[in-house]
Amino acid sequence: MTQQRPPDTADRRVSRRTLAKGAAWTTPVLLVGVVAPPASASPQPGLQGWVDVGKSCNASFAMTLTIDGTGSYPDRGLWVYNAQPAQISNAYITFYYPSGLGTIAWTAASGNSNWSVPAVDATAPVIAGYTAYTTRYSGTWTYHATGTDGPYSTADGDPKFTATVAGAGTYCRNGVSVYARRTVTVNGTVYTFLRGPVSL
Repeated sequence: MTQQRPPDTADRRVSRRTLAKGAAWTTPVLLVGVVAPPASASPQPGLQGWVDVGKSCNASFAMTLTIDGTGSYPDRGLWVYNAQPAQISNAYITFYYPSGLGTIAWTAASGNSNWSVPAVDATAPVIAGYTAYTTRYSGTWTYHATGTDGPYSTADGDPKFTATVAGAGTYCRNGVSVYARRTVTVNGTVYTFLRGPVSL
């Protein structure tokens, strides 16, 4: 069984939030975030949490791309509500970058733990004009009996990756739009939802 949940209004607002930092064309963006539901609402199922994606360009238009999910609940990291570690499996995130960038060669950065290096995923749902890169989690989970929105399990490892794309002048000037699809299986049910696009 698969359940898909489109982002609600609050999700869309947060996913477009830009953190202004530093030099021209440097725009880290909180992409894979969610707003905590009101106290009266049930926590949403699925792989929740925060991952930053960003880009920067130098004078030669070499573009550096980053994916950074390091941190702790509730501000950073990834978690699943109302699930014991033994109930959670097959957690992964698929990032979609414009195909015009060519095939992006990602590498693990310091701080990455138990997340595979994002690789082209021909089996991912297609978004026209974009290439899908999937990273999969193979680490453990820790259960927390109490939290802001009830019990939850956090991934003990965080994703962190970087890549460089040469000759990316058009994307340095005009920006890069990115999507992210998160998927996790809980008690045999697959939960998946899409965020984006967000412009870097």
